[in-house]
Amino acid sequence: SVKIDGTTDLILPLGDKQNGTFEVAFSYFIESGYGGYYNLQHFEAPGTEWAVEVYFASDGTGEISADGATIAFSYANAAWVEILNVVNMDDDIAEIWMDGVLLHTWTWSTQAGGGSGANQLGGLNVYAGAPAGDDPLFYMDDVTYAQIFEPLYFEDFESYTVGDYIAVENPTWWETWSNLPGSAEDGLILDAEAFSPVNSLQVEGGTDLIFKLGDKTAGEFDVNWMMFVPTGFAGYYNFQHMQAPGNEWAVEVYFNTDGSGEFLSDGQTIAFTFSHDTWMDIDHFINLDDDVAEMYLDGTLIHAWTWSTQAGGGAGTNQLGGVDFFAGAHTGETPFYYIDDVFFMQTGGATDPSIELLPVMFDDTIAQGTTADKDLEVSNVGGAELEYLISVVYDVVDKKDEVIIPMGNSMFFAKGNAEFSIIDLPKPGGAAPATDDVTLNYDGPNASSVGLTGPNEWEAAAKFPASIVNPYAGMELTKVRVFINDPDPADDLAVKVYGMNLDYLPGTLLAEQAFSPILLDWNEITLTTPIPVTGEDLWIACYTNQTTATTHAIGTDAGPSVYNGDWISTGPGWGHLLPGIDANWNIQGILTGTAIEGWLSTDPTSGTVAAGDFDDVTVTYDASDLAFGTYTANLVFTTNDPVNQFLELPVTLTVVDGTGIGEGEDARIEMLVYPNPARNAVNVQSNITIDRLSIYNHIGQVVAEVLVNSNTANVNVDGIEAGVYFIRIETANGYTTQKLVIE
Repeated sequence: SVKIDGTTDLILPLGDKQNGTFEVAFSYFIESGYGGYYNLQHFEAPGTEWAVEVYFASDGTGEISADGATIAFSYANAAWVEILNVVNMDDDIAEIWMDGVLLHTWTWSTQAGGGSGANQLGGLNVYAGAPAGDDPLFYMDDVTYAQIFEPLYFEDFESYTVGDYIAVENPTWWETWSNLPGSAEDGLILDAEAFSPVNSLQVEGGTDLIFKLGDKTAGEFDVNWMMFVPTGFAGYYNFQHMQAPGNEWAVEVYFNTDGSGEFLSDGQTIAFTFSHDTWMDIDHFINLDDDVAEMYLDGTLIHAWTWSTQAGGGAGTNQLGGVDFFAGAHTGETPFYYIDDVFFMQTGGATDPSIELLPVMFDDTIAQGTTADKDLEVSNVGGAELEYLISVVYDVVDKKDEVIIPMGNSMFFAKGNAEFSIIDLPKPGGAAPATDDVTLNYDGPNASSVGLTGPNEWEAAAKFPASIVNPYAGMELTKVRVFINDPDPADDLAVKVYGMNLDYLPGTLLAEQAFSPILLDWNEITLTTPIPVTGEDLWIACYTNQTTATTHAIGTDAGPSVYNGDWISTGPGWGHLLPGIDANWNIQGILTGTAIEGWLSTDPTSGTVAAGDFDDVTVTYDASDLAFGTYTANLVFTTNDPVNQFLELPVTLTVVDGTGIGEGEDARIEMLVYPNPARNAVNVQSNITIDRLSIYNHIGQVVAEVLVNSNTANVNVDGIEAGVYFIRIETANGYTTQKLVIE
């Protein structure tokens, strides 16, 4: 087991999950006479949002703090207790169980202290904490973290009336081949036969019914039903790779009148036998992540095959579209059968979004005074909706790139969800002095100030996202203004500037500068080294190491708060003054200089992509006012993909004299890649001499690179992990990129 005492402060990262149901389980042993504690965080970066806090007192009592409420419980001190936390983000609910007893259920996306938070599972924090008056000493063992899958669909047809058509009654899951619900293609609900209890679905005559499976592109699935074929009749079904029927048959299965069966996949026919007049268990396990599938009849494996192949043979699409219950049979046989207890469930694999970009970089040449559009494909190869935001960040000449070493006092010693308070100033400081320079701010005139209710280091910040900062790229952040009220003489103060990272977390520390404050007044701090504005997010912060419980050092306006105007940090994470305090920090940034000509943009700048789908983004170059030369930038993606929450796509633009650009038959670069998918090696041919060939993964990392100096190349890909990649060739006329699948 793990001993928790003293300064122990452990984080189990849980992946910033935003979809699905998860269990976080462990056992605790609270030593006799001591207390214990743990919390769950909404964000993997700790200290941003506490979702729930659980305290164990030495007397055997405990408290759960969730959504501003306190729930009491009791436990066995000096004995092992089993703790189970269940978090369902699809329904936004959570539960805590102890030794098999439910202690509390609440809305997961609320914060422990009350108020709305993020519907996200970030981490487990095992901290040496305890209720007031107790010392912490406890042990932890048997830690498990697992995703729990629930049926996506189950149907026994008992909720319908005999004579109903299923596609009429439940169009969410059922449709007919020609989209004619209620027609002869629809499935009729009858009580002539049933596996459980009395109703089933009949397939005969013109029935051509589609069970919609949602065009899944990732994950592992179980598709199961019971099937009954009367003596003298035949049965049939097929799987489609696409939910829209008639595009690709994944597999076809025949049940013949003589009791023989045929399973058709990848151009092969696999024979089996079955029994008439009995209910058969038909089961399919389809693993899209590994591209394999299995079909079982009454628990016996009939066949395993590569799922993405087509029934008649040849490569197809690795996608799960639907089941076609069709009244089909071989010539001379009559189709007639029943199905019951239809079951569809995800059993494993991807439930997170996963972003993929094509191409993974841009390197283009256009004529001075012109514009040009390029296509960018933003794909979601994961199992849940992908959300993305694109920011343009320019590489500015003389950009500050040295590493900032934090001051000795800037290591946080705080622990816990620190409390803060606000006071109205009897003589508010009013508005900041006027300036002709560009001012970044959200605040109005000073009205009040904020401090913590106990000694602690903390920071207040205003975040200015790329959408605000981008028009000022090329200027410099030269000054920071902040209203200071009443810090203790022992308190240190400093301004800090951070770069871009996640929505809720700043990036690289760009500047840190101490200052001696003027109390009850606006303080203007001139940065020793100005910060070039690149177009990325800027976090402008004021730091203090508050040494008493009575000061309120940093000023605020009268509100209402703006989302990015009230960030506060008392530890490694960041949160908001809201819901407790509705105000913005009196923190401002002053920009001086001249902005560069913006030459790069995208349309759209944000989007939501369903699992298995993609967005077409137009990337536009504008060289209308650019001088000859080479310009570089990054398209920065912030996403809800837990693996790639922050992703950069490099862009290089060369502006030249337009004479001759694109002229001649050689200007178009053509590339042939084969075999694709590839296993051991891939061949590349081009109509132009290839200078360099590179293979990138989906986040732009180079996994292979060769110098070619020929129109053809053979590249060994043995040893490269299976997946989707992008192969790029560079020629004297430019470059081109193509998708490559390695198996």
